[in-house]
Formats: sequence, structure tokens, C-alpha cells
Amino acid sequence: MVSCFENILALRKINIKDLPFLFHVYASTRSEEMVLAGWDTAQTKAFLHMQFNLQHTQWQQRFSQANFDIILLEGKSVGRFYVDRSKKEIHIIDIAILPEFRGQGIGSYLIEELIAEAKGKNKKLSLQVLKTNPVIGLYQRIGFRVVQEDDVYALMENVPDFSFDT
Repeated sequence: MVSCFENILALRKINIKDLPFLFHVYASTRSEEMVLAGWDTAQTKAFLHMQFNLQHTQWQQRFSQANFDIILLEGKSVGRFYVDRSKKEIHIIDIAILPEFRGQGIGSYLIEELIAEAKGKNKKLSLQVLKTNPVIGLYQRIGFRVVQEDDVYALMENVPDFSFDT
């Protein structure tokens, strides 16, 4: 099956000039939560900048060999896609898409591409997600299952099935 994204979606390695855009993407994922905090705009922005800088630095250090990419839709930056590939596993560190581009299948397409890659290389595909994030339903529909959880996060895996019907 040919996806409608095959010729219009691309990934580009992040660079220092992308930090304002990456912050914008990050902040968009926290907007509902920030409304509940009840802070003014300056407090919210300061908090989000602190959190973004901490996350960005930690991920760059912890996953030093990972691909940190901007998602491009017809050349326009629409999100971020961070993937770490090791010998036995492909781990989705993060996928975040700007609100105006969510729900169009971009994330599903990218994840399905990784599922195919993992299957072709006989690797498991994993990700960690907030247990309250409704995207868990999507992950379950495309073959992920919860393998570990704590009070806040669920670790999910999509392990290739190599059984053959006879």
C-alpha cells in the first residue's frame, strides 16, 4: 500500500537554529497541562523553557547516537521525531506534532515505517508514554502492548511476530 505521505514527508536532522521551533513543538504538547497550573504567561513560558532545555540536554546526552529529526511536510516543519537504534532495539524517544497537523496520520505513518524497519531487522520497537495520553489507544491499534508501567508512564513494545501458519 502506498501512503499519501510517501512523497511529501521527510525528516531532517535538527541543528542549533531549530531550537525555537523545537521549543514551540514541546510547548504545544504541554498546553492543556499549563492551563491547569493557573500561572500567568511569563511564569508558564519560563517553566516550559526550563523543562524543554532540561529534556533536550538530557536526551542529547543519554541518546548520543540517536536520530533527532524535524518532521517536514511538503518542506514545512511540523514536528519532531527522535529515534534511538541499538543492536537489538529501535526506541522511539519522542514523536510530537504541532496541533494543527495532528490527526492527519503523520505520526502513524512514521511509526508504521519503524515497525516495518524493526520487523525487517528482527528488532523490537519500543516507546514510553504518559499513561494518561490518549495516543495509547493508537499505539495499541497498531500493535504495541504495555510491557511495564509505573505510576506515570507505560513502556510499550511492538515485537515482530515471526510465526508461520502451516
